Amino acid sequence: MKRRFVTLGLVILVVAIIASALVYLTWQNGRPPSIVLTYQGNSYSGVLESSCWPNPPENGTCQLPVNLGRTDIPPPIPVRGNTSIAFQVVGYPDQSRFTVEIWTRANDAASTVAVEHISGSMPISLAAGDYYFTSSTTWSDGRAVAYTYEIQVS
Repeated sequence: MKRRFVTLGLVILVVAIIASALVYLTWQNGRPPSIVLTYQGNSYSGVLESSCWPNPPENGTCQLPVNLGRTDIPPPIPVRGNTSIAFQVVGYPDQSRFTVEIWTRANDAASTVAVEHISGSMPISLAAGDYYFTSSTTWSDGRAVAYTYEIQVS
């Protein structure tokens, strides 16, 4: 019985060391982390909108503008109204708060519908239609990333 606990403990320790090393190497290589949108058990990738990575600006404020000319946004994610979505940073610890800008695009202009500050899931209470969600998050040292997703609410 003791041997089983020792073996289990060693396996957990090795997994933790490997996971920590992967996080460290990813953190150090200069690539910004990904933000994944989760809806009804499925994960969706957005497109990197903007980042202050790996070095934050000297004034500590990272501006994350929306790029209206993007043509590389993945296909729309079908979402039903009165459900919820969530965002998660992949590979980086301690990041669970997001600012989500919901906007529409018409005549080459962005129109902001709402700005939500979330931790956990976000209820979808929008009318049926096509929207863009730009989810951003900022670390305490000023580094930040923003990803955009196209959402089709029904």
